[in-house]
Amino acid sequence: MWWSANRPSAPKALVRDLRQALRAIAEQPNVGRRVKGVKFENVRRVHLTRIRYYLYYRLNVEDDTVEILAFWHLSRGSDPPL
Repeated sequence: MWWSANRPSAPKALVRDLRQALRAIAEQPNVGRRVKGVKFENVRRVHLTRIRYYLYYRLNVEDDTVEILAFWHLSRGSDPPL
């Protein structure tokens, strides 16, 4: 995996932070900040501060599920096309 090969000081940071974010979303789906100006409804994002990524997801209230929409690095300078 690119991350572990290129981030020797924290080779497991990406996996750990992503797992932590997914666990938080599973326990409390409204944990993320609501995203406005996107074509989907109920879109939220969680900031994975240490690795500088946003995890975009949406809540499907009809069947009580969470859909992951994007895993987006802050260096891109814009939001993903949602």
